[in-house]
Amino acid sequence: MLIGRCTLSLRVLVLMPVGSCQIAPAYAQAGKEIWRYFMSQARLAKLNYTTYHQREAYVTVLHSSEAYVWGAIALAQSIIQKNSSKDLVLLHDKSVSGKSLRDLRAAGWKTKWISRIRSPFAKKDSYNEWNYSKLRVWQLIEYDKIIFIDSDLLVLKNIDEFFFYPELSAAEQNYTTYHQREAYVTVLHSSEAYVCGAIALAQSIIQKNSSKDRVLLHDKSISGKSLRGLRAAAWKTKWISRICSPFAKKDSYNEWNYSKLRVWQLIEYDKIIFIDSDLLVLKNIDEFFFYPELSAAGNDKVLFNSGVMVIEPSLRKFEDLMLKSFKVSSYNGGDQGFLNEVFTWWHRLPKRINHLKVFSKQGDKEHQVGDNPYAIHYLGLKPWMCYKDYDCNWDMVSRHIFASDSAHKKWWQVYDAMPKKLQQYCALTKHMDKRIKKWRRIAENASLANGHWKIKPKDPRQYHIVDNK
Repeated sequence: MLIGRCTLSLRVLVLMPVGSCQIAPAYAQAGKEIWRYFMSQARLAKLNYTTYHQREAYVTVLHSSEAYVWGAIALAQSIIQKNSSKDLVLLHDKSVSGKSLRDLRAAGWKTKWISRIRSPFAKKDSYNEWNYSKLRVWQLIEYDKIIFIDSDLLVLKNIDEFFFYPELSAAEQNYTTYHQREAYVTVLHSSEAYVCGAIALAQSIIQKNSSKDRVLLHDKSISGKSLRGLRAAAWKTKWISRICSPFAKKDSYNEWNYSKLRVWQLIEYDKIIFIDSDLLVLKNIDEFFFYPELSAAGNDKVLFNSGVMVIEPSLRKFEDLMLKSFKVSSYNGGDQGFLNEVFTWWHRLPKRINHLKVFSKQGDKEHQVGDNPYAIHYLGLKPWMCYKDYDCNWDMVSRHIFASDSAHKKWWQVYDAMPKKLQQYCALTKHMDKRIKKWRRIAENASLANGHWKIKPKDPRQYHIVDNK
C-alpha cells in the first residue's frame, strides 16, 4: 500500500502523534509564518539548497504480540537483498521486547515506538482488535511517500519503482476504493486584472464536465464584488498573504509571483492541478491528476512552464521551498525560474495541456491553433483586454508572435456560453479601451499588412465602458 503525506483529518483525530515534534516550532505557533525571522544567516549557511529529493521509506507495523518479529526480520532482509536504496522503518508498541528490538535493528529496521489504536468495530480480544494501529503510518511526516508492507510478506524483486505511484495505490481487492481529494487551483494577487480570466477558466472547466473542486487563492487586492463573481463562477475562494519574489525588481510584473507557492499549503487536497488564470480548458483534463508531482509541460527541451502543474500539497514542502527561496535564484526573477531550479527532476506532461499561444515560425501568417489542444495559454494581451472582434496583439508589431484570431475566438465562445451575470466581470475599462484605440491608430498609420486595424469593431462592451479597476 502506497501512502503519501500525513492528512489533516488524521493529524486531528489520532492523538499522541509520532514525530509531530519535528514540525518547525516557529511555523507551528498559531499558524504564523514567522520562519522568515527565525532563519539566521548561520542556520541558512548550514542548509543544503540542492535539488529537492523525495524522502521515501518502506514501513511495517508490529503490535500486540511478538508473533511477527521474525517475519519483519525476513521482510527487511528480503528488501535489502534486492538492493533497495530506501529507508526501512518499523513502528512498534510496548509488546515488542528489548531483545526483539535489537534483532530488528540489526536486520536493518529503524524502530519507532507508537501507542496502538483500537479498531472501534472489532470484538474484544479478536485478531483485528488493534489493527487500526496501521493508521500510524500517516504520521511519518518526515517522509514524502512510503510503501507500507505487512510483516508476513517477502520481497522477491526490487520494487523501488513503485514509489512513483500516487497515494493510495494498492494491489487490487474487492473493497471500496479510496477516492483521492483533488482540485484545480489558480491564484490572483496584486490586482484585479485577471478576475475575468479566472471566471472564464472556471467556466471552461465546468463546461468540460470536470468532477473536481475548483479553488482560487487571492490576496486583499481582490474586491468583495469580484469575489462574489468568482464564487458565482464556481470557485471556492481562500484568502492568502502574498509572497515577494526575492530576486525580482521592485514594482516589476513578477515581484509577487512567489505567491503561487501557497498552493503547497492546500493540504486538504491530496493532489492539485495548478492553472494560471490566463488559460482556457478546451477538453476534460481530469485524467492528468494521475501524474505525480511535479508534472508540467515543457517550455523547451529542459525547462517547464509553470502555467500548468500537477502538485501534491505538503506543509513540509512549502516550508522547504520558502527556505530555498532566499538562496536559490530564479532565471526570470519569478516563480517559474525558481521552480525549475528546485525541481530539476520533473515529469513531462504533453504540450497540448499547456498550449502556449506563441507563433515563431516564419511564413505562418494565419497563426492558427492546431494539434487539438487540451488547454490554451494566452500569452501577450489577453482576450478580455481586446475587442471581441479580433486579437488586438495584431495591432502591435512587437506582439505579433502572440496574435491568433482562432485562439481568440475559442476564448469568446466560452464567454458567450457563461451566464450573463458573469459576463459583467469582463467589461472593458477606460484604460483598456484607450489602449486598444491608441494601437489601432498606430497600426492604421503604419498600414500594417495584417489589416486587422481595418476591422470595424462590433463588440457591445465598447458601449458600456467601466472605470479602471
